Amino acid sequence: MLATDYRLPYGATYIGSFLQGMGLLKRRRRRPVEAPWSGNSWKNFFPGAQWLADGTTLSVHWGKSVFFFNLEAFLDPASDGVVGFSVADSEDAAAIREAYLAAKQTAGSNPLGCTVDNKPPNLCEETLETFSDTILLRATPGRGQAKAPLEGSFGLFQQTMPGLVIEGNSAKEMARCVLKLVLTAWYRGRNGKPRQRLGGLSPREAYASAKPSKEEIEEVLRYFREQHRRQERARLTREARLDPVRLELLRQGLASLNIPDPKSLLSVALAGYGREAIARGLATFSAKKLAGTLPTDADHGRYLGGIIRNLHERIELTYLSKELLEQRLRLRDISLAKLEFAAREVRANTPPEGVPKAFVDRALQADYMVDFLFWSRTAARTLIDRPRCQRDALYESLARRIAVSHKVARDRRTDLIDSLAEAATAA
Repeated sequence: MLATDYRLPYGATYIGSFLQGMGLLKRRRRRPVEAPWSGNSWKNFFPGAQWLADGTTLSVHWGKSVFFFNLEAFLDPASDGVVGFSVADSEDAAAIREAYLAAKQTAGSNPLGCTVDNKPPNLCEETLETFSDTILLRATPGRGQAKAPLEGSFGLFQQTMPGLVIEGNSAKEMARCVLKLVLTAWYRGRNGKPRQRLGGLSPREAYASAKPSKEEIEEVLRYFREQHRRQERARLTREARLDPVRLELLRQGLASLNIPDPKSLLSVALAGYGREAIARGLATFSAKKLAGTLPTDADHGRYLGGIIRNLHERIELTYLSKELLEQRLRLRDISLAKLEFAAREVRANTPPEGVPKAFVDRALQADYMVDFLFWSRTAARTLIDRPRCQRDALYESLARRIAVSHKVARDRRTDLIDSLAEAATAA
């Protein structure tokens, strides 16, 4: 962005150091103590002690059509055996339940503990009920080690199997049945292959022959309970450090949108983003819901999280752009001097009532980001200069003009409307 929009010949390290020196950026230090499952991630006990759950997307080429499915699988790391799986349209609570019940049917009983990642489907109330007979452990965010054996099995499947290309025309359900048959054959073959680390036994044999003692079972339960206690303590500490305004905004927003949030897990996860991103994210989700443009198979909590995350990143870049603009204004940059001259020309040659519209048009026509920010800022200032009783009508007129400028990128139109809305409501 700095290179293409602002034409500054500096690298990211130099810019980061400059912003840190100005107090506009705070670099995070590495935490000395790692979270659970980070270092020495795997402590294998015995088959049936712990299962890992995860999902991956698979595509089936059927004639001229391509269908996408979510494979949800459960793996026992001690025996290296996949004990159950499901094939669904998306990764949701129903798919997780189907895979878990299939795994319990294969193994004959539930595990002592089960590790899942932090995606919303794994934390919803329905999923928590599914795992009511075991200790549920959540993987550390951003740590692939937490489910390394299962991730490896997904990679091995992709390497071992040829492309799932099926000739001929058919329906999606036929593609699903074929995929289930292929997965069943592959997992049965994989689970029946002897392993050197299992003393020549296959995963199926190692799992079936395991007879843990009562002491071993108690040791594993103590270990899992301690990990669960540490995770809960870390979650409560993280929640206590969060902004209460953001937490309350999310809790009320999720409730109004009918998005389940057991134990406020989703609120706590999203409260790390900025207030503006949260407010605009909730508004965007609500607008899509009213317009009927939400994906039919989308998990609402996960979809909302993606909206808020993207908005947060864009707003951070916008703040950076505004700060950079202010610095260049102070230095009377050559390019900004030309823009200021153009602004004076507009004011001199345009009737007062047409000045805000002229500045908005210049912002919509801007090629460079720095030009767009200049004209947006100038248009907002003209709105602030108007009497309070005139601002609402002028804002609505300008917002309609911006909304129908379809040749302009949606992000720019949204940012311009947001800038004018802030100016219209300024004290």
